[in-house]
Amino acid sequence: MAHKQDDSPHLTPPEASQKSDSSTPPAFEPRSRSKKKAASSMKPKPHISHFDGPWHVALRKLRKFAPLSPRAATSVFIVTAACGLLFIVSAQAKNDADNLGRDTNLISLVRASQDEVETLDFEVSALRDIVSQYANSSGQTQTEDTSITSLAAQPVTGPGVTITLTDAPQQAIPDGATPNDLVIHQQDIEDVMNALWNGGAEAMTVQGVRVTGQTVIRCIGNVILVDGQPFSPPYVVEAIGDPNALTEKVNANPRIVNYKAYVALYGLGWDLETNKSLHLPAASVKTFNSYAQVVD
Repeated sequence: MAHKQDDSPHLTPPEASQKSDSSTPPAFEPRSRSKKKAASSMKPKPHISHFDGPWHVALRKLRKFAPLSPRAATSVFIVTAACGLLFIVSAQAKNDADNLGRDTNLISLVRASQDEVETLDFEVSALRDIVSQYANSSGQTQTEDTSITSLAAQPVTGPGVTITLTDAPQQAIPDGATPNDLVIHQQDIEDVMNALWNGGAEAMTVQGVRVTGQTVIRCIGNVILVDGQPFSPPYVVEAIGDPNALTEKVNANPRIVNYKAYVALYGLGWDLETNKSLHLPAASVKTFNSYAQVVD
């Protein structure tokens, strides 16, 4: 790197002597010498090289150290290798611990799944036993069902009662009444049926249709449907059983008591007749249920 030039306006000695000779009297020569002395006493700026950066300075400092001896170099190598080996062992130990945790979780999951499978197997076995019991008892159940079905499938004869319900006479609607108060409804027939069953009825018909567990009574307009067959009043309900017990339960039934109040107020029809012998027809085949069977 070139030296930095000094830009100060001082003059070189030859120029100073020439200028002193031409423009300054000889008496001022000592002042001229003091200038030279001052100029010569100024120190130049230090030289800066391109290789004086911090890294180069550090390298120059390192050169001051003597090279390592073979024993020292061996020691450094051994320490470095030991540190590296320790790092590798630590990393491997951490990986082994993580893998052990994963293995433990997998083992727990497998054991839980096995327990769940055992529980489900137990439930399946229990259900199979229940199915086997039902399958083995199907013959007895079928016999019982057949006997019950045969009761409704066969005509029945015996003592009982006959109850007849009719609408009120066709006349002007009484004060305080509505048209619905003057006609027989589905609920009225069902109230009579329930009272007879409660009295111990063994068999029953409504409008001559044998009543079973599938019998449906519906009111549509001015007619009553019994298992889909339309009927108009009067509505007749017959039941076989002890006539006295049937009569007692019917008369004591609160719903029947309420109906008899309408009989007194608006003229609805009510008639209960005991019979020594009633003949009720068999139920229709379509009113019976069919059941699924176990297939091996």
